[in-house]
This record gives sequence, C-alpha cells and structure tokens, in this order.
Amino acid sequence: MKTKKRKKFASLRNEGQRILAQGEFVSNDTFATGSNNNDLVIGPTGAGKTRYYVKPNLLNASESLVVTDTKGSLKEEMEPALREAGYEVLKLDLTDPANSIGYNPFDYIEYDEASDEYNQKDIMSFAEILYGENHISKDPYWDEAGKALLRSLISCVLETTVREDHNTYSVRKLFELVKAEGKNGKASPYLGLMKKLEEADPDSYAAAQYNYAMSESVENTSNCVRMMTGNRLAYYVAKEIDELLNQKDRIDILQLAKKKTALFVTISDMDRSQDMLANLFYSQALQTLCRYADRECEDHCLPVPVRFILDDFATNARIPDFDNHISVIRSRGIAVSIILQSQTQLEKLYGSADATTILNGCDTVLYLGGQDLKTANYIGTRTDMTDFSILTMPLSQAWLLQRGKKPKLVRRYELEKHPRYGLLPEAGAKKERKEVSKKAKKAFAD
Repeated sequence: MKTKKRKKFASLRNEGQRILAQGEFVSNDTFATGSNNNDLVIGPTGAGKTRYYVKPNLLNASESLVVTDTKGSLKEEMEPALREAGYEVLKLDLTDPANSIGYNPFDYIEYDEASDEYNQKDIMSFAEILYGENHISKDPYWDEAGKALLRSLISCVLETTVREDHNTYSVRKLFELVKAEGKNGKASPYLGLMKKLEEADPDSYAAAQYNYAMSESVENTSNCVRMMTGNRLAYYVAKEIDELLNQKDRIDILQLAKKKTALFVTISDMDRSQDMLANLFYSQALQTLCRYADRECEDHCLPVPVRFILDDFATNARIPDFDNHISVIRSRGIAVSIILQSQTQLEKLYGSADATTILNGCDTVLYLGGQDLKTANYIGTRTDMTDFSILTMPLSQAWLLQRGKKPKLVRRYELEKHPRYGLLPEAGAKKERKEVSKKAKKAFAD
C-alpha cells in the first residue's frame, strides 16, 4: 500500500537548479529537461572540482544530500549555510568514529517475515564488499571460497542470534569457532553448528554457503580459506570501528527520503583501509532508497529527492552494481554527481564495459581539464576538437557537455558570486582580512 503522499508532486520532486559553470544552470525538473539529473565532473587534483562544482551546488541544493568528504572539512564549511536552508546536517566519519553517527550494515539486510528469511542478495553484496578487491591468488577458487565463508558467517549471525547481536563483532566471534577446524583431527565447533542448522532447516543459507566453501577442502586448503577470510575481518578489529558499527545512535537511511538531510561521509584520501565501509554504505543506501520508492511511495518516487555527491569516486573500493543503479534511479527521485580524475581511473576500477555504462548514465558532463590522454580523446570526440586542444585548454575554462545540446566552452563558476556565499566561514575570514588590510594601509598613510 502506497502511504507516503506529496501535496505538490512535481514541485517537491523537481524544484531548484544545479550550477554547472558561470551563467550555466540546469533545472532539476527532469520532466521539463527530458534528461536525467546525473552529473559527471572530471578533473585532476587541484582543478577545483570542490570549489567550482560541489560547494556552489550545496549552496543551491533543495534535495537531501549524501556527500563524500575526503578531507573532513567540507561539513564544517557548509553546515551554517545548510542549516540556514532547513537541513539537518549529519556526519558519518570513518576516520574518527568517536565523533560520528553510527552505522550498522546489518540494519539494511532485508528480512521477510512471511518466509522468515533474510534477503540472500543483500548478504551476498555485504560479503562481496567486506571481502574487498585485493585478491591474494590468481586462482578464483580462493576468493570465491573466502566470500562463501563470509556469507555463511553473516547468515549464521542472522539465523542464530537476537537482533541486538546482529553486528560485525558477532561475525568475528563466530569466525573464532571456524579457526579451530582440523586441529588435532577434531571437527571445528562451527562445523558442528552448521550441521545442526542443516538438520533444523535443510535450506539454511549459512550451512549451504559453508558447505560450498569448506566441505570438499582438505585441511591445508581450509586453512588457506580461513586465513584469507580472517585477513578481511581484521579490518574490523579496531575498537573505534566497533563503536561506529555498534552504537545505538545510528543513521536511518530512510530519513533522507522523508526530510531535508545532508549527510557527510568522511573518508581519508590517504588511508584507504576503510573505503570498503564507505562503499558498503553507498551500496546499501541506494538499494534501500530504491526499495522504499518502489514499495511505499506515490508514483514510486521518493517524497524528498536524494542526491549522492561522490568525490574521489574511482579511487575507492568498487560499489557493486553501480552501473545498474545509475540506469534506473532517475524515476525514483535519486541522482548522482560522480567526481573523478580521469576516464582511465574509472575503467581501472570498473572495467571498460561498466565504465562506459556509468559515463553514458550521466546526461551532463563537466570537464575541468587534465593530462589523461584517454579522457582527452573522449572529450575531443564529443566536442569535435583535437586531443591537443583539449589537453592545452586554459585553466580558467571548462567543457560543458549536455545530452541534446551542443558542447560549450565555459568559464568555471565563481563561488564568490553565489548569493548565499556570505554564509560560508571563508566569506567572513575574507572580510576580516580586508578590514585588517584597510586598517594597515590607513596606519601606513598616517
């Protein structure tokens, strides 16, 4: 039954504009534009992706926001303006969990009361990201077995513990039972638990995944699978991460769809050890919002639209099925701003086919320059310019590509020109510096 209704469907869903360049704005009303609201911003370090695109659009925003904050300073800079615009501002800080709202991935594994089962696809996605991309062996068997063991552990927590214990700490405690297998010729306690689960429920997902990972393995092989799985779980041993994943005050992803909320996800651009947690959150957020739109919302569209501003997009761990998500989120009231350094970087992480799907899923492209030849060729093809012209583009200019329109060489947006710029801390600091300079000049003249 669809219960979440909007009094003004079109205006609430599509209000506002995005700022693309100086004098270049685009409506968020996808019915009027005929285009999706997905933006792709390309530029190397120092090209001004944050200053010329992210900050102006945070000042201009009308939808809920999920913003990657790689340096940890963006929230503090933008919070006064966002609060003044009626936003609740939250922070999911993977670099300093003690000063962060909590996040428990188990909260977003769907449970079907009718069948008394947890969604296996959700468990698979969870395990896929938890396992990570840094494979030890070229033989795919090892990685598939390791992921299967993780799926078994996650499912076992769901099948055998109370909701309060649905967390990564419980996964690690169960894993300690797996470690004992083969010692002195005895079966592990975890194997005994799997046999009991299978007897009670022949369709137990935890038991099935364990059997896939370990049942036909000799002891040495089993030890290798356990070692690789243990290496992945080691990322979550830190006390601070336990606090983040298990604290009571946790993010409610559906809040984004119900009231204007700005959530800043702080990750380090130097220490990439927690990237998989960030990408697990992005994956679960997209899945949860899409399900909510499909099942609960009028016209299958979120009451409050949501934009993901994903900085450093192609330097993190891979978000599963992102190429599929970007193709279907428009109708649900969800949009993404993908910010990356080059097309080559995107292809390295997602592969050529998926990278092409992601590129094609963005009806607006803002190119701020760079030295990547593949990207220059892509932009040159779109603009009918030579690669040399693209690579030597003046630093103050950018190429704006929009589906259905001719490419346009534009000037980067001047943040100081935004009517709400005065709400930013930097505006106050700049004003103070001018006052100091003015007094110094006056004193020197006297």
